[in-house]
Amino acid sequence: MTHPGKEVLFVGINNLPDAPWISGWCEAAGTQREERKAKGGRISPLTRLQDIMQKAIKLLTKANHIFDRSLSATAIMAGVLIIFLMMGTLAEVISRYFFNSPIPWMLEVLAYSLVWITFLGVAWLLKREGHVNMDVFLVRFKPRTRCLVNIITSALGVLVCAVLVWSTAENLRFYIEVGHLQQTERYFPTAPIFVIIPIGSFLLFIQFLRRTYGYVASWRGLPDQEQETQAKTRV
Repeated sequence: MTHPGKEVLFVGINNLPDAPWISGWCEAAGTQREERKAKGGRISPLTRLQDIMQKAIKLLTKANHIFDRSLSATAIMAGVLIIFLMMGTLAEVISRYFFNSPIPWMLEVLAYSLVWITFLGVAWLLKREGHVNMDVFLVRFKPRTRCLVNIITSALGVLVCAVLVWSTAENLRFYIEVGHLQQTERYFPTAPIFVIIPIGSFLLFIQFLRRTYGYVASWRGLPDQEQETQAKTRV
């Protein structure tokens, strides 16, 4: 089932740094700057501010592309770990039940790999709108109302992820300082297992920010109910 508002979301996110009024303002600044240079005049502070904003937009666009590539890379890593999980499980079953010689460390490593798979792929999955949605309720709303609901949920996601990044980073620092070990048969160190949680939470935090921006841009671009009624009346 397609997710309501998914199409307009991708329009907003794929053009994350773009805002028409800012782009037009910056283009006008470039024209004014060139004209002043040609006349040998002085560049005004407003034109300099417009230049700075134009550079910031280019930087945001580049950062946006880099972040997208990073999410793709983490998704590939999660896929590789899933293959390892399947092969490891098969190897453990064969060695345990056919040769009566289980691999001592395999079960623990497989369990820890589930943590890595989760936090490597969670932000990428959010970008693809692959998480579970309450479609039974969302489909009953107008497009503009759906966007508003998704704005609220995305903003809440930003807050939750911010707390999660801070708390897990503090725990990770503690594990590194004390050299904490897992209380299991193999006594694996906790920090290498735990490190992916704050990293994945941070990627999810950024993606929730982008998602919020995408829905805000879509919400502003959709007509409200009164405008829709007037349009239908004219037709």
